[in-house]
Amino acid sequence: MHNMLVASLLASVLSGGAVPIVWVIGIILIVVGVVALFRRSLILGVVLIVIGIFLGGLNVF
Repeated sequence: MHNMLVASLLASVLSGGAVPIVWVIGIILIVVGVVALFRRSLILGVVLIVIGIFLGGLNVF
């Protein structure tokens, strides 16, 4: 059972099925980065926004 789960997750990642998950993580990082900017944490906010953009978070918008 465990081997089948690992194999199916690995197959979905290799076939591009994990791309929407990466987009969601990117969107979350962008939102958290904007909130950090409003809380006056400039460096953390910019870093989170840049990482979110690299993960493809802006592709959804």
